[in-house]
Amino acid sequence: MGGRMSSLAKMPFSEQVFIELVSSLNIHRSVIRAINRNTSCTFSRVTYPESIVYTCRTAESWPDDMALSVTFFPNTMETNAIWLGCDLEQRFIHGHKLTDSAIVTSKLREFDGQVFHPMMLPTIFAEFERDRHIGLISHLKNGLENWKTQLRKMVEHTKELEDSDFGIKCDVQTDAWIWRRDALRECGTRLRERLQDLMDEYDDFIRECDHIMAGMSLATQLDLNHIGRKDAKLNENISKSSLAVAETAQRDGSLMKSIAVLGMIYLPATFVCTFFSMGFFQWRGQTFVGISNLGIHLVD
Repeated sequence: MGGRMSSLAKMPFSEQVFIELVSSLNIHRSVIRAINRNTSCTFSRVTYPESIVYTCRTAESWPDDMALSVTFFPNTMETNAIWLGCDLEQRFIHGHKLTDSAIVTSKLREFDGQVFHPMMLPTIFAEFERDRHIGLISHLKNGLENWKTQLRKMVEHTKELEDSDFGIKCDVQTDAWIWRRDALRECGTRLRERLQDLMDEYDDFIRECDHIMAGMSLATQLDLNHIGRKDAKLNENISKSSLAVAETAQRDGSLMKSIAVLGMIYLPATFVCTFFSMGFFQWRGQTFVGISNLGIHLVD
């Protein structure tokens, strides 16, 4: 993943390093064309006998353009890629300070499917471009609303001109003056109608931007909900595992308690039996002879 310089055409590393990267990662030479093709968004696919090459490029018409080259080897299920234009500065994403590279690696690490799919990285690339478009559409909507406000000011000013007789000063209202004023008012009416038509068109543009932003927001919310469901499922599995561990610990505690009870019952009796079965105790009828080796004898 390569960071961003002043433009994507300027590499964040030397030409020799770039050549070594392309050679070591077996990246197709089409990555050069992807970097230089900055006029429009492109996605291309080329199939070779031993590999499939995907090339993605976003337009340089607005900031934060990116380029991606992916080489997939079906025989080894290996994917090599170069992603240029990453923002290596940390920014807050859903409450966490992340860079573009951290976002990409986390998506790959947390994906619950076949991460080696050849279209995995191009799909993540498309998600980044969607986020960029959301910002552009939001900026465009603000610009449209601001210009609509200026059009409204123009309409109001045409009315002010008519109310002040266009600033024409005349002591005597002659027929020529009246004709000229009426002609200006008629023209002002036509201009207001045209400005109102433009405002109506801008209303359509703004509603379209709202529709696009709502759709993108819905898609983003669906992704977040999917991530939330995965987190909830993971937490549920962790809770089940914790419950199973607690139940096992409870069973172990019950077994230890049973063993302790059995030990309290049988150990004293076992000790007494073992003690009196030792060799220095002898029983002869009613005569008790104890510890004969010490010379102590007890008889009737």
